[in-house]
Order: sequence, then structure tokens, then C-alpha cells
Amino acid sequence: MSADEFAEVSVEAVEASRLFSAYRLQVARQAKGMTKSDLSGRLDISAAALSQFELGQSRPTPKTVAKLSNVLGFAPSFFSTATLQSTAEEVGEELVDSFGHFRSLRSVTATRRRQVLTVAHLLRDVTAFLEAHVQLPRLDVPKYSATSPQEIAEVAAQVRTDLGVEGDGPVDEVLRLLERRGILCARYPMDAADVSAFSVPLENRTFLVLKQQREAKRDRDRFSSCHELAHLVLHEPGQHLASKEHERQADTFASEFLMPTSGISRDLSPKVDWPRLLQLKQKWGVSMAALLYRSKSLGIMSDATYTQAVRTMSVRGWRKDEPGTVAAAEAPSLLNAALAATPFSAADVSRATGWPEAMIAELFAESTDARPSIQI
Repeated sequence: MSADEFAEVSVEAVEASRLFSAYRLQVARQAKGMTKSDLSGRLDISAAALSQFELGQSRPTPKTVAKLSNVLGFAPSFFSTATLQSTAEEVGEELVDSFGHFRSLRSVTATRRRQVLTVAHLLRDVTAFLEAHVQLPRLDVPKYSATSPQEIAEVAAQVRTDLGVEGDGPVDEVLRLLERRGILCARYPMDAADVSAFSVPLENRTFLVLKQQREAKRDRDRFSSCHELAHLVLHEPGQHLASKEHERQADTFASEFLMPTSGISRDLSPKVDWPRLLQLKQKWGVSMAALLYRSKSLGIMSDATYTQAVRTMSVRGWRKDEPGTVAAAEAPSLLNAALAATPFSAADVSRATGWPEAMIAELFAESTDARPSIQI
């Protein structure tokens, strides 16, 4: 490399070229929702050359690293193994891709799915940095085997007990239960309309990601979180999206976990009483749609009555936006508590991990209670 070429790039780019991370290039590209063809065109290099970079078969020059930084919006240091917080074996793209449990993502393209999954890579690096300075709750998720609706209901009841839920009434704070068991919960903007939540169970830490706070609904988030808990309890991660059968099993688990048969049966009615359903929505922290379906699945409400109720909800626009509130959306707390226990800021975490400060700041900002605090 000539002196003139060296002057065009930063010291960071030179170091990143020498310590280049093929994995980090994949993550940065996917975070932007770009295909290899998209990126190679923007860089004015061949797709074959880019593939060699991503496979670790060759290293880009400092000048190319500078171009990568400019096009993808990640600092040159991001592409250096010096800022990796995990070992190579722990950070492979295929590992996270195969471990992702999703709710409502079957219709999303693979490119968009991997873009959403980059949040797990971000969370893993941030958490690894924090765990070097604070002790987080040990990961302790119970595992059970069940396939039939009755078996799954029994497992859901047992998991309530395992997680310290007393009685057969409503669960107060779902996210708090999960975080106490070492499941690190977070919110983050996800550019996929059909995505409400996903989870990634790794060997030493499991992440559950919910859609950003501004669109959050307490009832939907609680059900989504319990749906993901079902995957973590009942299913092993695989190379493909969860089957429709696994999705049904997860919904069955979530329904029983949030609305135990012995408790909810006392409140449900064979008739459709909308004011009463609104009251139950507030009491149980679930949607009216979930309450109606629970009534039908338990045989309390007839199929015909349920079908008519769903039609009424559709006509009134309630399938997308139900009336009634269920208090504020639950807020993750473990991530921000860990940061608060250190002397570091989001900027410090950004410098240490290589991730853009804006993404780090957004992660911490979204993963907190958005309501203003009143001091008296």
C-alpha cells in the first residue's frame, strides 16, 4: 500500500483490514437489509470478491474497509476482530439464524428475517460487554416434553409454578418473570410489519426481543412473550422456521400460562358480553380476541357464537385495534439495570463493541419504561 493510499484511510481501517472479521461484514450487510449483490454493486467490486470476504477466504484492503464503513454506516473498528465480544464459535451467522424462534414471521423474506435477527447479534455483543463488569441472573429455563394440548396445558401450569407464579389468577409482570430466570428481554425497532417478537436461545444466554415501545400493546406483548417462552420450554432450535404445529403448541402454552383453565373458567361466559370482555381484558392482561378464543377452546362458548363474535370484531375494526386499555406496556429492565451498575455510557459500549452509537443508544432507550417519571 502506497503512502498516498494510506493517507486516504484511517488507522482504524488499516487495523480492521489486518484483523478483519468476516462475520462482522455479514452482520453489517444484513443489518442494512442488503444482499451480496446490492453491496458489491455499491462497492464497485465483484460479487465473488465480496463472497470471499464474507467467507474469510481473503481480506479487504484498508481502502475497501473504508468503503464498507461508508456504505454500511458502521465504523471501521466494527469490522475488526479486536471489538468482538464473543469467540468465533459463538457468533456464526448460521448459529443465530437457526436458533431464532419467531412469532408471525412465516411470510417475511429470508433477507428481512436476517435483518431482524441482527438485533440478536447486537444484544449478544452488548450483553457480553456488560457481563464482563456485572453479574446477571443465571440462565435457568425449564425444559419439558409435551405434544398434546392436555400435556402442554399441564406443562404451562408447571412452568407457572417453576417461575414463582402463585395460584391460578392473572400473571402480573411476564417480562419480570423471564428476566429473573436470566432471559434478557429488550425492545428494538424491527422493519417487518408482521413481526411482534422473537427469541434466540444460546448456550449461556437467551434473548427475547419485542417490537419497539411506540407500537407496543400490553396484551399483545404479554401473549407474544409467553409464546416465545413456550418455544424455549418445549422446542429445540432447528434450521428452519417453527412448523405450524409448533406454533399451535406455543399458542396453547401461552393461553394456559396467562389464562389457566381453573382460573379463567370462572370468568368466561357462553354469551358475548362486550363490556364484560373489556373488564376481563384489564383483569387478565390479554386481548378480547384471546378471551373469546379461550372461551371456545374450553367449550364454554359454541363455535357459532364465537364465529359471529369474530365477525363483529372484524366489522368494527377491532381485529387490528381493540378498544379498551390494559395499562402500560410491560418494560424490560435487566439491560438498563446492568448498564446503570457500571460506570459506562452508551458511547462507551459503542466504542468497546464497535456497534454504532445510535444503535446502542436506541437499544437502551427502547428497552425501558417510556412513561415520564413524576417526583413528589
